[in-house]
Amino acid sequence: NQLVCKQCDAELDGEVMQDFKIVTHIKEEQKEETDDAEESKKDEEGELEDEDIMFEVLELIEMINEKQDGMSVNEKLQALKKSSFNFLERLESKPSCGIAHLGLGLLAKTLNSWDDAIKEFELALKDDSHGLYPAFSEPALLALNDARQEKKHSSMKEAIDAQIKYKLFKMAYDKEKHSNKGQDLESFTENDNMGTRQDTMDQAVTYWMARNINQKFRPYVLYVFDEESNAREALLELDCIHIAEDTGNLICTETLIFGYYRRDDGKYEAIVCGDDLTHELWSAAKDSFAKHGGQRKNDQEPEKHDSATLDTKKVEPDKVTFVREYTQQVLENDAIYRIYKGPDAASAKAFLQQNPVTRKLYYIVVETPEGNYCRDIDGIYKE
Repeated sequence: NQLVCKQCDAELDGEVMQDFKIVTHIKEEQKEETDDAEESKKDEEGELEDEDIMFEVLELIEMINEKQDGMSVNEKLQALKKSSFNFLERLESKPSCGIAHLGLGLLAKTLNSWDDAIKEFELALKDDSHGLYPAFSEPALLALNDARQEKKHSSMKEAIDAQIKYKLFKMAYDKEKHSNKGQDLESFTENDNMGTRQDTMDQAVTYWMARNINQKFRPYVLYVFDEESNAREALLELDCIHIAEDTGNLICTETLIFGYYRRDDGKYEAIVCGDDLTHELWSAAKDSFAKHGGQRKNDQEPEKHDSATLDTKKVEPDKVTFVREYTQQVLENDAIYRIYKGPDAASAKAFLQQNPVTRKLYYIVVETPEGNYCRDIDGIYKE
């Protein structure tokens, strides 16, 4: 069975302590009553490892609980991310994963993320080849029934709040998992975003309409996914896609259109697109999207360029100079355009990255010999 322990979340509270104390108590009773000399060495080692993991969870919960007072939600999530990463890695690599799913279900339960809790408890009980030891089956069944009952009584607002917290934690965990192991983690913020994010169907429709009207057919990769998590994982595998620590949003460190969004039929589309889409990145995106279960909708291959001929000019954002500012009516609203002139595309993009836009209908345009590079509230793009 494929191990799916990565679908976890948690903002820890005292309730999970009680759940795990029940589990460990039953486990200790079983060990005292069933000291069977004929038990295989493999099972003995497996039970001891499961017990070690449970105590790791208990220590994690106690540590987070001690630090909760006076901490913001984001601080709690960051603390959880740092302290639970090694634990989650261990669960994901554990061949006997019944106890892993039980632990993750209990963590989800503390967040009131009932759908995730139910999913993990069901996996713990259904994993036939690497299932729970008998002492863990009853607590798992009780926890599953409890989660189903709680879900019936939870309000829509509570469910939405839980999903938001789960998404923030999952993104933080994704960032840890996709970072280089054994090295200091490079952190990114929203201001590092060089791309234009597509996270709604409306944004996607608007882009394709403009593409056809302007007849600017930029290279792209577009795949369809059944699950949101698969679309996100596929994008995060690309070297230029990261998670902004200050917002939890995906960002792109290249001047590309990127992102994923939910369609009306419940499926998700993920896209990477733009004039700066290299053949290497185009190929990597196709491989990653297919690897994570995506189905090709369409793509357009970029031209291949010899790496020796690529532009290696010095990036000089201070050589970008102001030209003029003007106001233009856009749908009965005043849009402000600030026009600059730059020596080349690389300098223009560096300049735009230094000048974030935080309001709608405000546009910075840098004219270069390679074309106009712009920034608005949604990101950086090429006209």
